[in-house]
Parts: sequence; structure tokens; C-alpha cells
Amino acid sequence: MKNTTCQDLQIEVTVMGHVEYTLAANEDYEDYEDYRDSGFARDDPGALSQPVTPLQLFEGRRSRRRREAPKADEEQESRVQYTVCIWRNGKVGLSGMAIADVTLLSGFHALRADLEKLTSLSDRYVSHFETEGPHVLLYFDSVPTSRECVGFGAVQEVAVGLVQPASAVLYDYYNPEHRCSVFYGAPAKSKLLSTLCSADVCQCAEGKCPRQRRALERGLVEVDGYRMKFACYYPRVDYGFQVKVLREDSRAAFRLFETSIIQVLHFSKDAQATAGQTRNFLVRNSCRLHLEPGKEYLIMGLDGTTSDLKGQPQYLLDSNSWIEEMPSERLCRSTRQRTACAQLRDFLQEYGTQGCQV
Repeated sequence: MKNTTCQDLQIEVTVMGHVEYTLAANEDYEDYEDYRDSGFARDDPGALSQPVTPLQLFEGRRSRRRREAPKADEEQESRVQYTVCIWRNGKVGLSGMAIADVTLLSGFHALRADLEKLTSLSDRYVSHFETEGPHVLLYFDSVPTSRECVGFGAVQEVAVGLVQPASAVLYDYYNPEHRCSVFYGAPAKSKLLSTLCSADVCQCAEGKCPRQRRALERGLVEVDGYRMKFACYYPRVDYGFQVKVLREDSRAAFRLFETSIIQVLHFSKDAQATAGQTRNFLVRNSCRLHLEPGKEYLIMGLDGTTSDLKGQPQYLLDSNSWIEEMPSERLCRSTRQRTACAQLRDFLQEYGTQGCQV
């Protein structure tokens, strides 16, 4: 089936509300230190913070779970509200009716009363609806050139550990090849088994969250070759780039960081990667990692199976990724950090020219 990449037709699905999940789904997502407030993030040569001890991490987990635990007398209804928006390019006409096929999140069913109300509204955007398993089909008499939205409720039938992103398709009833396909995620704070998809290829994103390393982090001494060990022994990465973050965007269950390549240190599948090209890196919304636009990072990790809209490889950031903010010139001029900065430069030179000598 031809993929128009949503150039002519557009559909957007958002979900708001509460999702019940099993306790096991909470283990891998939020037990990581937030490095945004670290001393290195403030670029203060004397403000390198101490690593979190196991006891501090345990206490943090326990206090957070106390805060997030629902009170006994507060009933939390596992209901969400779907909003489906459609529109089209004004230069493109349709043969007539259009159908929005929304696949519900795992474990949910749509409220029939809400769907029936859509067909009885005075403006009557939806002329008819059908439900088939997890699918809700909304029949629109036409697709406007400006965004129009309809909504309905859905109820969770069973608590789940991990909720996968679902798909939604808008297509011309009489010409089904004229379509737009998108993925959407569960509400924020729900526990999501993220699946990164492009075209008809998907990559599971269930693993643990990545950790951002401070370039001059205490306890990591380059004489031990910790960067080279990560790159060449475990997990033995497929790519290594020095990049500058251009912007951050939101894509369904992910945050997307568009970057410009400064230096290609190593590649496997991405043979076209050169300095100046852009590459996208994605992380689950449930992870705390944030890369700041305008800053430079050393990123190493494993190849993925998906690509961006331009057909270029895109990379999922997880626990098998090395993400290290590059120190500023000011920081490296300080006497205290001069040696550590030189060791980082030596690694970039050695790995970029010789690769793994194993």
C-alpha cells in the first residue's frame, strides 16, 4: 500500500486520562539520576557533584513511591479521553467520504454512548461509526482544510504492565491508497512499552533508560579506558558520533533530538554519515534524559532498524548508549580539569582514527 507520509491527509490522536498498570512496569523507568541539575550542567569547574550512593537511590525510590501511591479513599477511574483531529492539504481534493481507523490502546474499549453522540451532533462531522475489536472506525462526510477534532471516552478493562503505542489511519473511502498513518502513545506518566516505528518496520524500546554521563565525572579515570571499554568490549557499539543538538521535538511516546554531526568516530550500517549531516536520536518520554539544543555530545550505541522521513537511520537511546556532554572550552582551561579534557580529546582521536584494536 502506498505511503503518502501524510503530505496530503493529516490525522492526530491524543489521549488524556489515567492508565492503571502493574507494579512491575514501574521498575525500569524512573530510577535514574536527573543530570540536568548537576554541577557539570551549570558549567562550573568546581561544582562536580558526588555520585548517588545505593542508599540514597533506595530512599529516593521509596519516597517517590509514597508520593505517587494512590490514597485508599480515592478511587481512580481508569478512563481516558480520545481526541481525533483530521485535516487535509487545501490543494488536494477527495473522492468523497473519509474513514479514520483508530486502534485503541491495549486493554481499552470505547464508550459506545460517546460514539453515538458524535453522529447526533448538529454539525455532524461523523456520519457513522463502527467498532471491530480494538478498532474504532469513524466515517467523515468530508475532510476540512482546517483542523477539526472530535472526542470520545474509553475505559480500561484490565490493568496492564506495559502499554504499546497504537496506530491511527485516515484514508479516502473510495481511494484507500490515499492515506495518512501515524502512531500515538498513552497519556504521560503511564508505563509504556514503547515501539519505535517507521513505515512498516518497528523496533521495540522496552529496555532501561539511558544515563547521561558528565564528561569529567568523578570516579571515572580515563587511564582505565572506560570509554574505550564501552565502545569496544561491552556493549561494543555500532556507531560513535560527536554531535550538536539542533532541536527537541515530541513524537508519540518519544522525545526526538535532531542533531548535526560534528565528527564521525565509528559507523556500521550508517555508511553515509558525514560531518554536517543531521541524525535523529530518540528516547522514551518516560526517561529523564534531556539533551539541550546548542550543546555538543559524544553519543555511542547500537544501530536500530528504523529510519526518519528522509530515509536516514535514526537511533534509539537506551542503557546500551553512551551519552556524554562535551565540556566547554572554559571548563577545559581550568587547571583542575585540563588533564581530563586532554584524555577525552585523546579518546576521540584514537577511536576516530583506529577504532577498536581487538
